[in-house]
Amino acid sequence: MTRCFAIELGEYGIRLNCISPGGVMTPIFLGPAQEKLSDEETKAAVDRLAAVYDEHLPTRRAGTPDDIGHAAVFLATNESQHISGENTVIDAGTSLGRNKQYQAQWGQWQRDAMFSTDGQASVATESQ
Repeated sequence: MTRCFAIELGEYGIRLNCISPGGVMTPIFLGPAQEKLSDEETKAAVDRLAAVYDEHLPTRRAGTPDDIGHAAVFLATNESQHISGENTVIDAGTSLGRNKQYQAQWGQWQRDAMFSTDGQASVATESQ
């Protein structure tokens, strides 16, 4: 759809791009469970999840709202005037591909981090 609109609107000097963000460390990441948590518990859960991302993402850093905002600002400036019809993926490399076993473990790490009661996410080793 992004490319179709970029083609249609390009003749009018309008550039159109898309941003596809990966996981960004905000309370919304916790889903409906957030409603049952206090502010302190929510912050602790987000911090635990960020720690898992920091350990396992290819770039070793969890995403922040600023990461997405900086890309949006760039795409709105004249510095990107020759970019149109693109989908910019901002996910610290998580979409680069992993094997299915790693993907399943990644999901477990996320769940453990979000819902751990002892403040520690369980992290399995490669041999498990």
